[in-house]
Amino acid sequence: MSNPGFYKLDMSQQGLLFAPNFIATPDGTITKDDEKTIREAGIGGWLWFDDDTAAYAHFTITPTTRPWEVSAMAAKIVLEQMNKLATIETYMQTAPKVEQLAWDNATTFSRNSPMLNSISQLLSMTSDDLDDIFNLASKIVV
Repeated sequence: MSNPGFYKLDMSQQGLLFAPNFIATPDGTITKDDEKTIREAGIGGWLWFDDDTAAYAHFTITPTTRPWEVSAMAAKIVLEQMNKLATIETYMQTAPKVEQLAWDNATTFSRNSPMLNSISQLLSMTSDDLDDIFNLASKIVV
């Protein structure tokens, strides 16, 4: 899976932080349009990579575990980037009320959630696809 974006080494978690579209700094916002500068020099430790494999290789770390829980906002950002959010939101308009409440009000999503696994099947996503979403969402700084 190709995941272009800004990456930064997170020393406390021994992993990578991921910002897919922009970085807000005290001096302004850096966007994908600035990727050449970010590729060459970096800003505050953030660098642009065309995919997460290249980022892991650059920072010489290996992803060791998959996250089992991510913020709902981060998951929805990843789904939007994958052009799947609109499909899920359309489904949610006619979904059972319990699913609508969970989707609209949850602050976190769990990887083993029956609702999320059910929605992933509607989108013809594999278990690996769902793992990728959780992995990417765990790196998003909101």
